[in-house]
Amino acid sequence: MAGYTVGKKHRYENVSTPPKTETSIPIEAPAPSIAAPDEILTPVKTMEAPQVIPAPTPDRLPFAQRAQLKITTLEDTKGRVIEVEILEVEQDSIKIRRQSDLKLLDVPIGMLCPEDQAFAAYLKQAVKPTPKYKTEADKIWNEMFSGY
Repeated sequence: MAGYTVGKKHRYENVSTPPKTETSIPIEAPAPSIAAPDEILTPVKTMEAPQVIPAPTPDRLPFAQRAQLKITTLEDTKGRVIEVEILEVEQDSIKIRRQSDLKLLDVPIGMLCPEDQAFAAYLKQAVKPTPKYKTEADKIWNEMFSGY
């Protein structure tokens, strides 16, 4: 059998190794100190294992952070989850773009789970309508020259 050894033969038996020389310097151990009886019986404090806090998912973030996301998830009252881009929040519904097929849908707010209904209410309250004119000067300018 080429390359195989049968039995208890050590594989480094034929390799010559340099002899070991001891060059250690003796170190004196410090003298043991005598502790007071209170110190001997002091219990050791143990550390508790850290609690694992799960990372927040996009549907569990605070509303302000969740509103900043372009894509979020919505859940209905039956527990079904859908990934969407929220385009507009109206009085009774949310206009969304479903990410699976990019289809535009109007979802009734009453169809959403209570947490997502609260999120929709937050969005409706937080999103202020954009003014028609950026400045008062733009408003006056457009009123003066709108008939031409």
